[in-house]
Amino acid sequence: MGMWIGRNRKARVTYGFDEIALVPGRITINPNEVDITFRLARKGMEPLVLKIPILASAMDGVVDVRFAIAMSKLGGLAVLNLEGVQTRYKNPQEVLEKIVDADKAEITALLQRIYQEPVQEDLIAARVRQIKDGGALAAVSSIPQRAAEFGKIAEEAGADVFVVQSTVSTVRHISSEYKSLDLEKFCREMRIPVIVGNTVGHDVTFEIMECGPAGVLVGVGLRSRARCLLQKNIALCADHYRWRNEQRWGRLQSARLWRRRCDGRERVCQGARGARLRLPLGHGYSTCQPPSRDAHKSGRHRLAQANSLRSCRS
Repeated sequence: MGMWIGRNRKARVTYGFDEIALVPGRITINPNEVDITFRLARKGMEPLVLKIPILASAMDGVVDVRFAIAMSKLGGLAVLNLEGVQTRYKNPQEVLEKIVDADKAEITALLQRIYQEPVQEDLIAARVRQIKDGGALAAVSSIPQRAAEFGKIAEEAGADVFVVQSTVSTVRHISSEYKSLDLEKFCREMRIPVIVGNTVGHDVTFEIMECGPAGVLVGVGLRSRARCLLQKNIALCADHYRWRNEQRWGRLQSARLWRRRCDGRERVCQGARGARLRLPLGHGYSTCQPPSRDAHKSGRHRLAQANSLRSCRS
């Protein structure tokens, strides 16, 4: 499936949230008895437990110290941006009030002046300690270019989680202007959980997971038009340390394409097509086997897929 976008270039069809329907399974559960507890793995320690599986975005307009403390006490996790006004100014509230009071004609110039102020390393440690002194979990973030520098400062100050955040994250980032982050080395050296995001597509997600983060944020975009290539449910903030040791890990590596089509735990059979086929959620590999290599080479790949999908329905 796809469309041609130029000579010898074909793009895959993707879906927005409004174009995907999740089909109910055969079992229903009382909502009051559903456990939404979220666990984030830690090295050599018990996992962090969140009662609410929600991370507040690392944006100056969303998270400050007070918000991080309040959300942590409610059971969620708010991520503080280490490159925003909170670490550039000793009194960030005054700066935020200027932004709120500015009119449309001057807001752009004002924001440019505000973010020209350099990040102060002592304020990184100070903000982390303020959150910890409030009895909350401290989660902070930075872009990959400054993660190695800020990660150690935050860790020594007592941070609980570090998020390496970018619009689109990959392991093999190329740049001649700055040194790219060695993600595997960074995850190995950090003693606190590292979350990486955002990613699009299962191939990139698997490469990031192999580097050893505690979680991966999958899916990019704005509002309902976010594009996620139907893999946004692959291990959203997944416990990679546990998952990679399971026996089915090798099978996932050998059947990555097929899991998009058959495994309801990721996303049943390419969105709307899966909804029409009514595949049950959580259906595993016991009856859904990838087609043999001979079938693929001989041109009978589609027939083998159809037969396997029919077995899924039964």
